[in-house]
Amino acid sequence: MNAISLGFVVVLAALLGGFLFRVRGGFGGDWIRARIWSGYGTQGGRAVFSVPMALLAMGVAWDWRLIALAPAIFAGLIKGWMEASDVGRDRDRSRLVEFLIMTARGALLTGPPGAALWWFGYGWHFALVGLALGLLYEAGHRTPTWREDFARGQEIAEVYVGAWLGIHLVLAVG
Repeated sequence: MNAISLGFVVVLAALLGGFLFRVRGGFGGDWIRARIWSGYGTQGGRAVFSVPMALLAMGVAWDWRLIALAPAIFAGLIKGWMEASDVGRDRDRSRLVEFLIMTARGALLTGPPGAALWWFGYGWHFALVGLALGLLYEAGHRTPTWREDFARGQEIAEVYVGAWLGIHLVLAVG
C-alpha cells in the first residue's frame, strides 16, 4: 500500500473507530433500540465496535484470518471501566490511582487483539497501544466542549480511544 492510500485509510480508520467506539459507549443507543434491535445493550455495543474494526483490518491486509479479531476485540471490551473513567474527578480515588487503573485497563483492552495479531504474524505492538487509555481519558476530560451529547469527558475520550485504536489497527496490518 503506498503512502497516500495508507494515509487515507488511517484517517478513515480514525473517523470510523472514533464514531463506533462512541456508539459502543452509548451514543445512539435509544435510536438503535427503537428502530433496529430492541435488545441492544452492552453486548451489542461491543459488537458494533469489534466487528467493523475486524472487517476493516481484514480489508486493509487482505487476510481473511483477521476476522478472528472480532471476538478478540470483543473480549478486550468485556471488563468495564466506568468506575475509573473520570480519572479521579469524583474523588473516590486519587487521580494517579485512577489514571493507573485506566492504563492497566487499556492493556486488557488491546491484549487479546494484540495476541491475535501476533499469532497471525503482524507483530505484537498493538497489544501495547491500550497503555495510552489513561492519557486519552485525561485528554477527554480536559477538552472543552459545546455539545450536549459530549457533555462529559468520558464521551469525548471514547471518540479519542476509538480513533487511537483504529489508527493503530490499520498501522499494525497495513
